[in-house]
Amino acid sequence: MSEIEQRRWERYCLALPVCVTWKDASGIVEEQVGTTRDISSSGVCVRCPSLVRDGVEVDVRIDLPVVLEGMTGSRMSAQGTVVRSKAATEPDQGFEYGILFNHFYP
Repeated sequence: MSEIEQRRWERYCLALPVCVTWKDASGIVEEQVGTTRDISSSGVCVRCPSLVRDGVEVDVRIDLPVVLEGMTGSRMSAQGTVVRSKAATEPDQGFEYGILFNHFYP
């Protein structure tokens, strides 16, 4: 079965600003800023400068686009787990990793 056939939720190709934070093995909070490649209701694929290992629990903040003129932007916040990671297809794009959402913050 292909990767697309295994997906339960439709993905939307959106390049949105994203910030990913997590604690390293020593408990220090790490942070990366990048962009989303695609997003669904169950997860997101992000592009960032450096790799985050599979299995790491992360907090994700995604800045959503302003839909109406004069409105302020919104932000989506969630906690998730990195389920796959790899070098991006373009060498200058850093790394891509898939995050499965576990919990959404209000």
